Amino acid sequence: MKKFLCILIMIVTLLFPSNIYAKSVNNEKNYANVVFFTYFNGDLEGKKYMEDNYKTIMEYYNGSSETSVKNYLENISYNNFHLYNLFPQINDSTFIPIELSITEDDANNSNYDSIIISDVLKKYPNVSGTIDYDNDGIVDNLTIILRNKADNAGSNSSLVSHKSDYPGDNDITLSNKSLGTYNMLNTYSIRNTKSSVIIHEFMHSLGYPDLYNSNNDYPVFTWDIMGNVISPPPYSLAYLRSYFTNWLSIDEITKSGTITLNTQDNKDGNQAYIIKSPLNDYEFFVVEYRKKPTLFDKIDRSISNSGVIVYRINTTITGLSNKFGSYGVYVYRDNSFALNSTPSSAVYNTVFSKELGRTTVGNSDLNSKDKALLYSDGTNSGIVLSEIGSSSSNSITLNVSIPNKGDLDVWNELKYDDINKNSGYKVQTSIEMNNKIYVGSITNNKLYTTVYDNGNWSTISNGTNIVIGDVSPSTMEFKIINNKLYLIYGCWNKIGVYSLENNIWKKRAEYNYSTGYMSTEVINNELYIANMYDNNNAELLKYKDDNITKVTNYYSGSFVGDPKVLSINNKIYLMVRESSTKKIKIYEYSNNILKEINNDILVNSYDAKDLNNKIIIAGKNTGDIELYEFDGTNFKKKTETIPYNLPQLFKSQGNLYLRTIKDPTDIYSNDNVLMVYSLSDKVTMEGNNIASGVNADYSGVFSIGNRLYISYIKDDITHIKYKESNNSLLSLSITSPNKTTYTVGDNVDLTGLKVIANYTKNRKELSNNEYTITNFNTNKVGSYSATITYEGISNTFNYEVIEKVILNPLKSINLNKTSGTKYIGETENLTVIYNPSNTTDNKNVTWTSSNNNVASINNGVVTAKGIGNAIITAKVGSLTASYKITVIKHDNPVIVKANTLTYNGKEQELITVSNIKGNICYSYNPISSCSKNESIPKKINAGEYTVYYFVSGDNNYNSKSGSIKVNINKKSGSISYLNKSITKTQGDQAFTNVLTKTGDGIINYSSSDNKVATIDKNGKVTILSSGNTVIKAIVIDGENYFYNIKEASYTLTVNKKIINIPITSISLNKTSGTKYIGETENLVVSYNPSNTTDNKSITWTTSNSKVATINNGVVKVVGVGNAVITAKVMNKTATYNITVKKKENRPITYKYTYDSSKKIIFKLNNNININTFKNNLNYSSIIKSNNNILKDNDLIRTNMTITYTDDEGNVQIYNTSVLGDVNGDGNINALDYVKIKNHIMNTKKITGDVFILSADYNNDGKISALDYVRIKNYIMNGGK
Repeated sequence: MKKFLCILIMIVTLLFPSNIYAKSVNNEKNYANVVFFTYFNGDLEGKKYMEDNYKTIMEYYNGSSETSVKNYLENISYNNFHLYNLFPQINDSTFIPIELSITEDDANNSNYDSIIISDVLKKYPNVSGTIDYDNDGIVDNLTIILRNKADNAGSNSSLVSHKSDYPGDNDITLSNKSLGTYNMLNTYSIRNTKSSVIIHEFMHSLGYPDLYNSNNDYPVFTWDIMGNVISPPPYSLAYLRSYFTNWLSIDEITKSGTITLNTQDNKDGNQAYIIKSPLNDYEFFVVEYRKKPTLFDKIDRSISNSGVIVYRINTTITGLSNKFGSYGVYVYRDNSFALNSTPSSAVYNTVFSKELGRTTVGNSDLNSKDKALLYSDGTNSGIVLSEIGSSSSNSITLNVSIPNKGDLDVWNELKYDDINKNSGYKVQTSIEMNNKIYVGSITNNKLYTTVYDNGNWSTISNGTNIVIGDVSPSTMEFKIINNKLYLIYGCWNKIGVYSLENNIWKKRAEYNYSTGYMSTEVINNELYIANMYDNNNAELLKYKDDNITKVTNYYSGSFVGDPKVLSINNKIYLMVRESSTKKIKIYEYSNNILKEINNDILVNSYDAKDLNNKIIIAGKNTGDIELYEFDGTNFKKKTETIPYNLPQLFKSQGNLYLRTIKDPTDIYSNDNVLMVYSLSDKVTMEGNNIASGVNADYSGVFSIGNRLYISYIKDDITHIKYKESNNSLLSLSITSPNKTTYTVGDNVDLTGLKVIANYTKNRKELSNNEYTITNFNTNKVGSYSATITYEGISNTFNYEVIEKVILNPLKSINLNKTSGTKYIGETENLTVIYNPSNTTDNKNVTWTSSNNNVASINNGVVTAKGIGNAIITAKVGSLTASYKITVIKHDNPVIVKANTLTYNGKEQELITVSNIKGNICYSYNPISSCSKNESIPKKINAGEYTVYYFVSGDNNYNSKSGSIKVNINKKSGSISYLNKSITKTQGDQAFTNVLTKTGDGIINYSSSDNKVATIDKNGKVTILSSGNTVIKAIVIDGENYFYNIKEASYTLTVNKKIINIPITSISLNKTSGTKYIGETENLVVSYNPSNTTDNKSITWTTSNSKVATINNGVVKVVGVGNAVITAKVMNKTATYNITVKKKENRPITYKYTYDSSKKIIFKLNNNININTFKNNLNYSSIIKSNNNILKDNDLIRTNMTITYTDDEGNVQIYNTSVLGDVNGDGNINALDYVKIKNHIMNTKKITGDVFILSADYNNDGKISALDYVRIKNYIMNGGK
């Protein structure tokens, strides 16, 4: 889910962090955090706590202190990260915490996160402000603070402060945004650590891992807020801030030199360096400078001292987390200077500076762990930091020493992701086969297998169920038999054998009697097993044909262990270690006879391997590991010893390797060191220490090419390392056997064959049972190369196989054919057949012909030369065989083909002739002879012709006659008229429309209407009357032309003859008129006679364009005066005289009384409706009362508004005054005379001209009692 900030930076691969340029980077990001305060169901005390303390908690988020959440992130990101905390419950200084539906006990015992979130978002489904700055549809971060009473939260419960991700398939939203990362925080943690726990959980939302674990060994502790939630909060380690959020970049150091570090608050400084040793591709160290401030409420106030810290980064750990056993981040600590031996004290004080007297870190001796910067497998990186300077300023210098890989013989980590890691008890084995590494492990009765091939690991047959009962295996081994991989395991009650078939493990056999301790050996491609079937007895078993059978018991006595089976000198040797006496009991088994080999070797632990027809024993008693050789007769103790423990021997490429554990009494302790020695020449240590703290029981050593590999288990995880072998097998030198030429079926002879194995440091001659020979046999004749292979290296020698010679005389011969007929010039291949076919006699053949003029013979090839017969004879020694040949003439091969022809007006050859043998003659009638060649016949006209021919033949070819039909096709013709339509007038002369014709077609003409026009046989048209007709020309195919389109036509239109009617005069619809400026007049011309054929175009003119203009008969008045408008058609004219006057404004009405200065119409009676009123106005007007337009049937009333536009274009507004309608409602009633009464009595004066005029009912110019009386009488008389 959502969403690790800047996780695009995590594209930087875990395995190889890139070389980044130093200093902070510009990577600004805005981020929202929505915070809610809650209390548990029914917890009124919790509600009160939230009400009393929410402001303090808000200060932890947004306060001015450097350690508030907002400022902390601004500081450690170098102002790249801007957190905006939103508190939706704070509104106008009011605050109401949210009551949850669950109790504190519920949250303490289980995870109720989804219910808590649901409760909160039901109260606040929407919030104001930006909550999704990157616009991905998901809330950047949600925080819910839970009130709890004590730090007693149950594991994995909601009450534990934690970060989590809301399920993506849930439809719950906040302001229509999905939920992603969220933090649950309890008030107990906040009260104790203030902003630190808030920062810790929020950093999880940004992708930062936990850097603590449950083992209390404090891998990081106070040096990172993710390692210990402490107040004030420390910086996050510089590498994590670079890796997870890209807030800074860090230089990578790979060579020795001097560096300067700056404090973490220096935006433009070098806050840290990556230091990488060539001894490990997946782990490196980081150094950074930490400065402890003097003021309390500052970042890093909680660290122990100022100075340099060193920490290891393991990129193979997912997310660099320390929480799940292995460490992604581990701060170096040296117990020698700790205040006490506790891990927390060691890491708390693990800081270096001149003031502290700690100026050196690391150890350049790769085989020493003392104060060394160790990798996670316990091996020394060889990195040394020295001359660490003073921490008194804001920078510190130090020297860095990094080993040069080219100068070292070291073991390198081969990246291997153990699919069976951290699974508890397991047994393991490994092997090389066909230049591939196979690693197998068994856990919980399941087999897991991985294969390394060409730099890549793959898994095969994982989780294969191994049925072994309730007890885990004690031992397991891979063996190769006939280039197939087998697994043999042993447990308390059985031994099992599996084979790998097409990458699937297949069960082959079980043996139900064992303690689980056994060893195996492949002898002559058969598998033998030395088995302890109880604690006091050992036996030899053999696996064959999917069965395990007992061969012999070879020991019975006191408690024993370490059974072995080996082979030298074609004999089997069996071994066990007798616990009571410490003796190695050795037995020879040959020809079903068991014989004990006496020896005085005493050991507590041992191993043995056969090599070069010798048994090598590595045994440890009470002192060093001692080495012994046994050649089948004598024991020889080597002078060299190895002062370590738990010897284990491995063979690879003809070399012998001893794996040991350095010293400690407890071979499983974290201090033990895994080492490998080469024993092939002299005892030589292979490289540096391999690892420490390993499980020494299940390791393996093998080679591929010039690389030596070792596998081992550490912390229940399989590791594989490799190095260049000190004595690699380079090649094989071969001296061929004395005999290299054989006849088919001979036995091969290896006498004289010598095979030398060439190693880096020595050469060794191999015995014939140490290598394999392939492709060395005499089954078939030919030249071959035999291949010798030893430990994956091959070479060849050449040999030859020939046939055996046996005399076999020739008895008779035959030819493949006895007779045949051939044409002159043909050939025949004759082959001699010998009887017997494998005769050893001379097979030379002599050929002869009885008539060379008919047929000749040359090396079995017969050539027919002339007509007749001949006998061809083959002779071998005294034996003969013959072939009779008859030679005849060929058929004449003449080829006659009809030409494809089309009429072109010229003579054309009718046929094409080729391959003529003799003379050829032609005729249009049958022909039977020809004495000399004739020309090919030709024709001009179209038609079908039959050509007869005769070929005379010659000495080799017969004559031939025949006939062939030939067509000369007609050519395509066409006809077309020049004009597709023609217009004529009645009375016009006869005419011809040009007709174009190609070819010899015959034309016939026609007219569709002979009353309009006729056409003669020559295409001449005669006009008869007006109208339309279609003239057609129809063509008939000729002798040499055909026509796809057989007609051409055109349309003839004949118009009537036109009679001219001239114009005699014209007139206008008006001759004079008077107009006002702006008006128009339409003038229309009339023609006399009306049916004139003359041009009727009119030319308009004005005598004074300042008075009037004319356009297409429309007169427009523009000024005062007189003008004459003239219309002219041809030479005829007509005029219109216009007089133009200036408009004067008309009064609003000629009927009613009005005052133009006051804009009032008054003295109106109240019984006039609107329609009548409008009709007595001089202008179209809009009439309203109280801003509403009145209808036509409404009565007029006082204070109506009349709006109109006058003659000069000005808008005018008049009001009305109706006699007696004093209140303006359109009626005369008691309300009106009451208003007059109040006016007279000075109770309330009438104001406004329209209302004063309406109250002056008697029109005497004043409002008096007379007006009051008259209105009252009007009302009482029913409106009269």
